[in-house]
Order: sequence, then structure tokens, then C-alpha cells
Amino acid sequence: MQRLARPFVVVGALVASFGCSGAIVDMDMARRDDVGGGGSGGSGGAASCTQTEAGSAPVRRLTRVEYNNTVHDLLGDTTGPAARFQDDAQLGGFDNNAASPLSSATMASDYLGAAEDLAGAVNLDALLPCKPVSVGEEACARQFTASFGRSALRRPLTSDETAGLTKVYIDARTRGNDFTDSVRLVIATILQSASFVNHIERGANPVGAAQSVPLSPYEMASRLSYFLWQSMPDAALFAAAEANRLSTADEVEAQARRMLSSPRARPALMAFYDQWLNLDQLTGDAFDRNKNKVVGYTPDLGSSMRAETLAFVESVVWDGDGRMETLLTAPYSFVNATLARIYRLTGVTGTNLQRINLPSVRAGLLTQAAFLSSAGGHPTPGAATDPIHRGLWVRQKLLCQDVPSPPANLAIKPPPLDPNLTTGQRYMKMLDDAFCLPCHRKMNPIGVGMENFDGMGQYRTTENKLPIDASGDVVDLDPATPHLPFSGLVDLSRKLAGAGQVRDCVARQWLGYASGSFDFEGLTCGAQKVASDFAAGGGNLRDLMVTLVRSDAFRFRGVISKEACK
Repeated sequence: MQRLARPFVVVGALVASFGCSGAIVDMDMARRDDVGGGGSGGSGGAASCTQTEAGSAPVRRLTRVEYNNTVHDLLGDTTGPAARFQDDAQLGGFDNNAASPLSSATMASDYLGAAEDLAGAVNLDALLPCKPVSVGEEACARQFTASFGRSALRRPLTSDETAGLTKVYIDARTRGNDFTDSVRLVIATILQSASFVNHIERGANPVGAAQSVPLSPYEMASRLSYFLWQSMPDAALFAAAEANRLSTADEVEAQARRMLSSPRARPALMAFYDQWLNLDQLTGDAFDRNKNKVVGYTPDLGSSMRAETLAFVESVVWDGDGRMETLLTAPYSFVNATLARIYRLTGVTGTNLQRINLPSVRAGLLTQAAFLSSAGGHPTPGAATDPIHRGLWVRQKLLCQDVPSPPANLAIKPPPLDPNLTTGQRYMKMLDDAFCLPCHRKMNPIGVGMENFDGMGQYRTTENKLPIDASGDVVDLDPATPHLPFSGLVDLSRKLAGAGQVRDCVARQWLGYASGSFDFEGLTCGAQKVASDFAAGGGNLRDLMVTLVRSDAFRFRGVISKEACK
């Protein structure tokens, strides 16, 4: 088939963001005040625990994984067209963060090309709900528009959308296109619409409500599906939405448990851990740049590190006790021959990962080569350790505490090399500087406590022929705990595993990941409720998924203010 004629493609359908984060233009049919979400929602100010709390739900773009999964489930496509798109922007370490930029000229071009290619290659006979020779071509086109539009946009079409898409078909036929090409143009138009390429959540009675509003049934179905499966809703979710059986926490939980029992849930939820641990830094040129510095380097080094951590997390979360504490302290892991050399283990051969008991110097995620390499800021084999970034990861990702960025005019340099000092000693000297002390006291003593492990995670006891002092301290854990001293990384891991702040922090990050919005302003009680339920369940990460979907923060969205969209 020839390439679709571009004059029929509604290029104006692509995303156009406005001052209020969330306003969109959808096939020139949506009004500016239809969608908002820039505010914090809830009651404002100090949150009242007697009121429903929900954060903002600004428009956010489908990630590349979500796009590919969606066109696979919608059209049967296996080409993965989003591989050609620009990389997903990551904010706070996650690619589904609603604060990421919505659109660009490059993305508009990417969506246009993908829509044309997908529409041109689709098996139309498999999609049509009718036979044009039986019901008439225009009648069949209208039936198709309603059924396909509902699936693609994850909700029934509005009357304006139906009229606009019908006009696309009629105009195409008037200009001499046959039935098949005219329907393909309808498909291409839908695949470029803002409602297809974005998550858009208006909620029930979205403008002018006094409090947070529940998501509509179809919005709830989509939020569930993209959280647990990274794709569009299946037939069961669509049926539940149509029957309004997603309005209560129990109804949402029932669907979530069904979805969590599917194999589709594992890769979708493992994506959280992949991004949380910065594991994408372990593949590609960034990791391989200094390969000549390492004796025994193999091209699969970075990918083996990443595979070990993902296999370990999957084992704990899905097949083990599922507890956050185990994730940080488990005395076992999965290694192949490549990793066995780093861990100085014998008897491990081949490329397949094997479960092994770790030596006493290792336990849990933080002692794995993947973390120790990727959290250091420069994951290159043989590179020096980076106590600042290792400590910063713990501070931000396990304690949810921000460290202020250094002044823009400050030339940041690591402490100068000194053959008479270990790396830990050099970095602790930064605390002698009154200018550096307020920020670096929060990071350096944590990272220095990891110094028994070099830049790629190999255990060591000396550096520069000097003994390594791996004692450290977590300062300002909370008002009641100004200091949490530890000796070595295993001790640090065990103490963090028992800290309520860690459970609270992980629960908050999962809440942001589940909803796509990491804006917790106004969610004091909502976020605390999720965290307290997580703690009450013993920090079980499997149960946390159900806790999340039952929460008001997941099932509601903040009030949309007309003033915010002016």
C-alpha cells in the first residue's frame, strides 16, 4: 500500500501544553478548561486527615515502553515503533514523571511517522466490527470509529470527537480515497491525538468541585492498567469500567489482584526497580568506556551486573517474602562466571545466573556490584569510588531527603589525589571546610562507609597500602535520631532496613510511580496513610501494590481550578 497522504492527517491533534500543566488540545475538539491539574489539590495548607486527599494529575506522555505495549495490544504490532522516538525524559529517576516535558517538534514528527506506518500496515479485516458490503461503507466506518476509538483512547468518544473523525473519513472518500485507505486515515488521526499519546485524567465533575474528585471508571481502568501492565486496559477492565465497577476501593482491589496474578505484571513493576537503582547506566558506552583498565573485562560485565540485581529483586519481591528488609539484607544473590570474578567466588561457571550464598562482607542490594557501580556517578570499570554520589543515593532514594544543589558558580572538584590518604580520608577532609560542611555531612559519611568496595563493587580492605576505615554515620535521620553510626556496608544495610524512614520513603516513591505524579504537596495524610499501611504489613512490597491502588491518592485526583488555566 502507498504511504498515507499527509493532508488528511490531523497534525493539529498533537499535544499543545498551556500555562496550567495539563491543559491540552485534542483533535481540535477539547476546550481549554477541560483539563487542568497544576495545583496541589486536596484541602490546601495543612492536610486534614478527615478529607479525601489527592495530588495533581497533569497530562503526561506515554513512555516508549507504554507506547509499544499499547500499539501491540491495540493493533497486534510487533515492530516496536517507539524505539525510533527520542529518549524518555527522566525526572527524579523515573521516566513516567508527569513533570517531564510534554511535547516537542521532534515528538510531533515521531508520532506522525509512527501513526502513518502503523495505520498503513494494520490488518484492517481483523479490526473492523462489520462488513461494509453488508451494512454500507459509511455505516461500517462509523461503527469502526466508535469501537476502535474507545479502545485507542481508553474511553468512549465524545460527540465532538465522533463528528470530527467521521469528517476525516468523509473528506477522504470525497477526495477519491477508497474505503480501506479512508479508514486507515481515521486510524492515523486517532494515533496522533493527545488522548492517545498521553495519560489524561479529568475526573468526575472536574471543574469547580470543592474537594478532590474520583477518577472516572475509564480513567481508573487506564491508571490501573498502565501501572500494573504498562499498557492499555484489557477486555475485563473495559467491561468493569462500562459497568461502573471501579468506583470503590474493593472493586479496584479485585481488578488489581487479578492483574498482579498475570505474568504481565512482573516486567511492568520491575521497571520501577530498574529505574530506582539507575541500572540503565550499566549498559552502553558509558560503562564500557574504560574497559581497558580492568583485567578480565568482558563485554557482558555491565549487563551481568544489571541482570543479577533484577533477578535478586524479582526473587525477593515475587518468589520470596516480599519484604523491604529482605531486599536490603538477604545473604544470597545470583551470579554468573563474570560476576563470580568480581565477588571472588569459585565454582561458578557459564553465563547463566546461579543462586549463591554470599560471603559475610555482602548482604542485600547495596552490596551488589550494580548498585556500587551505578550509584557512584561514573559507572566505568576501574573508576575511582565516589562517596558523594553513593551517599546522595541513600539520602534521596532511601530517606527521601533532598540535599541542596551547590551554587551555580561553584567549580566542583573532588578532593585532590593524595598517595598518603585513602579515598575515604580525602572525602572526610571536606567536612573541615565550613562552606562544604552543611551539605556534605549528609552524604560523605554515608559514602565513606562503603569504601570497602571499589568503583565496580570488588571488596577490598586497603587502598594505597593503607587500611580502609569503613565506619560511617547517617546524620539527621529524623529529629529523634541525630546520628546513626555504622561500621561497614552490611551494618549500614541492616540499620537502614530497620528504619521506618526507609519504609516511608519507598512507599512514597511507589505512590508517585503508580500515579505518575511525584508532587506530594497537600498529600501529607494521604502519603502517610500509604506508608503506615506498608509498615503495618511488615514492609511487604507485594502487599504495597494493593495498598496503593486502594488509596485515595491513587483513586482520586486534585481539584481543577479554572483560575489555574487562565
